[in-house]
Amino acid sequence: MLEMVLIVGVAVVLIYLYYTLQEYLKNPLKSPPEPKKQEFSPPEPHALPTPLDTLKNSEAGLFAALMGVFSKHIKETPLSLALSQVFLQDLSQVFNKDIEPLTDIYKEADRPLEELCNELSSLAHGEYKKRVKWVELLFVLAYSDGVLGAEEKEALLDIGAFLGLENADFNQLYEGFAGLTFEPLESLEVADFEGFKMQVQEKHLDLFNPKNWNKSYLPDRMLELWQLLKNPQSGN
Repeated sequence: MLEMVLIVGVAVVLIYLYYTLQEYLKNPLKSPPEPKKQEFSPPEPHALPTPLDTLKNSEAGLFAALMGVFSKHIKETPLSLALSQVFLQDLSQVFNKDIEPLTDIYKEADRPLEELCNELSSLAHGEYKKRVKWVELLFVLAYSDGVLGAEEKEALLDIGAFLGLENADFNQLYEGFAGLTFEPLESLEVADFEGFKMQVQEKHLDLFNPKNWNKSYLPDRMLELWQLLKNPQSGN
């Protein structure tokens, strides 16, 4: 009797295993998905600024650009052209920069005045006197034809505000130049521009040099430059 029970038990186990195997064969376990290979992309190298980009963002480059943009607001005369070139030479010497790229920056400048002034102010933080002298140089350019036009005045007002000049200091420049008496001239043209520029070079003030910050184009130096137009060859 016991043997019969064992035989039946074994038969039941075998039958269970048989059907379990059949079910497994019908539904085999799915192989786990192969992990996707991640393609390695090297980080893009950070582009280093070019020498020209560095110059454009320097104090010398930014002021050259400011002069270039401001020159679009003034009447072009031989005096304004000569002064602009002389000012660029001063920038080149004071900041030890090549004159050619500074001249290119001046000629190609088209950035907003506010943007240029804000960047200049950040570089000249704590150097208020320097910013005043920057504006004085622009007044000299504006009065290179003997008068201050409406567009020039508006640009100067904006630049003075953007550079953070006190009203008293800006008004001192504004009233000082407005009070000058420019002798009427028959013509603002010159026959020998290079010779004329040499005379301007001798008469001008290098206000980029801190040693000259105690000097001013007001009242005499501006009128001396104006007199060069009256007799541009007198220095030859």
